[in-house]
Amino acid sequence: MKNKKGFTLVELIALLGIIAIMLLLAAPSLVNQIETTRENNYKNFVSDLCLAAESYLNHSDVEGSNDLENANDSIEISVEDLIASGYVKSNLKNPKTDKKLTASDRLTITLTEDLTYTCTLNS
Repeated sequence: MKNKKGFTLVELIALLGIIAIMLLLAAPSLVNQIETTRENNYKNFVSDLCLAAESYLNHSDVEGSNDLENANDSIEISVEDLIASGYVKSNLKNPKTDKKLTASDRLTITLTEDLTYTCTLNS
C-alpha cells in the first residue's frame, strides 16, 4: 500500500492555471473599481473645498464677493486664503495627483441661472 501525501505536479500546475485565469478575469474589474474610487474621492474633495469656499464667501468680506449677483458671474478664491482664514487645513493633498495643494491652486465659484453655486478646482 502506497502512502499518498500531497499533490502531484500535474494537479499543482492545473491549480496554478485556474488561479491565473481567475486573476485575468478579475483584473480589469479591479482596475476599474480603483479608478472609480479615485474619481469619487476627487469629486468629494473638490465638493468639500467648494463648501469651505462658499462658507468663506458668506462669512467674510471678500473683495469681489459682491460681484456674484447675476447668473454666470464668477469669483476666484485661492486655497491659500481658505487656509489663512481657517476654513481648510494646510496639509491638503489632491487625491488625484497625491500632491499637496499650493498657493497657486484656486477655486472658481460661478453663480448659475437658478442662483446656486458651481465650483471647480484649478490646480
